[in-house]
Amino acid sequence: MIKKSKTIKMVIFPDSHAKQEVPNTRFMVGGSFLLDYKPDVLIDMGDHWDMESLSTFDVGKKSFVGKTYKADIDSGVDAMEKLLAPLKKAKRLPEMHFIMGNHEWRIHRAVEYDSKLENTVTFKDLRLPEMGWKVHNFKEIADIHGIGFIHYVPNGLMDRPIGGANVGKAIIKRAAGMSLFQGHRHDLDVATEVGVSGKRLWGGSLGCYLDPDQWETYVSKTTQNTWWRGITTMEVLDGQIEKINFISLKSLYKEYSK
Repeated sequence: MIKKSKTIKMVIFPDSHAKQEVPNTRFMVGGSFLLDYKPDVLIDMGDHWDMESLSTFDVGKKSFVGKTYKADIDSGVDAMEKLLAPLKKAKRLPEMHFIMGNHEWRIHRAVEYDSKLENTVTFKDLRLPEMGWKVHNFKEIADIHGIGFIHYVPNGLMDRPIGGANVGKAIIKRAAGMSLFQGHRHDLDVATEVGVSGKRLWGGSLGCYLDPDQWETYVSKTTQNTWWRGITTMEVLDGQIEKINFISLKSLYKEYSK
């Protein structure tokens, strides 16, 4: 008898940027969706923690005043607990993968720049393994059931993020034979193509999970209007994407806000 392959349901949360001054309501909404959808796999694309207190770009600015490492950590942990709470209550935690982002990597960079911080600020503070997450290194591809995920696709000798127009197509070419998705850019740009082998490849940038009313100070609203805020679901069979769906955060609020 031929054993049937199982279709794997995935949910991907892109850059959430949990921070001190922004309520974590969107994570309660996301948790309610997860309870309904019942994914086999949950993937966080990184930059879940914004880590404003460790930003080297904002030091000296008015917006930097009052930022603390503890508050940054607590904001992200609270957000993650709210997201997972419905699943934990129902005892339905799926396989969970966390892709380390450049904002979490600020912890590593802070220690590199100031050795006095060693053992004072650490990735252990994120409590990811305690919450059930398998952690994947920054700028390394995580192969999850045949589909690749990375915070951003490095390009060139300096490992800069792949950019420009048509980033989905560029990622397919860069990935060399596998479907590959990234976060980081906050836009939604997904492409697909099929080769002579008949294997269909996908690639792209999966947006962000910032609240619809969350506006960042480091970039214009004109640019932020191009960002896509939501999550992605995939159904994967034998390492191939059979179905992909993009669900906006606004629609999640409409469906799951109490």
